[in-house]
Amino acid sequence: QAAVETAIKHRKQLSTSLSLIQTTRAELLELRTSVQTLVSSLPATARPLLTRQVNSLCDHFKAETAALTVAYRKEQLARKQLFNQIQELKGNIRVYCRVRPLSNREQDSQLNAISFPDSNQLSIVNNEKKTSHQFEFEHVFQTASTQQEVFAEVSDLVSHTCQA
Repeated sequence: QAAVETAIKHRKQLSTSLSLIQTTRAELLELRTSVQTLVSSLPATARPLLTRQVNSLCDHFKAETAALTVAYRKEQLARKQLFNQIQELKGNIRVYCRVRPLSNREQDSQLNAISFPDSNQLSIVNNEKKTSHQFEFEHVFQTASTQQEVFAEVSDLVSHTCQA
């Protein structure tokens, strides 16, 4: 649980850092355009001084952007490590079950009955053979489950698999 909270905190910090980097870059471009406009309207004697000051500011912004980029990458790495820990705690092998809707024939025959005792259990009763089987999965998606629900449940696992 603490790892999940830390991962969420790191994700927010990454988002904030990325926004700050984007804002800084946009400000730098605006500043550069403004300075170029000002420099072209100044007398020739003031241009060298202003050019030095602008270059100094540009160097400062470049250094700040580089520092933010480094911090962003560190946060990204920390988030990935925490995410890997969460995945290991959950286990590396997961089995999900998605039950399709019964066909009209299956509904009419009533030979097999499917029930969902819990969000991770599936029970099948064969009335003809008078047998019952109960199965347990990481998660069971019932007949009315949507693609969005399935994706929400497995998206972290898929993301982790693609990064590995």
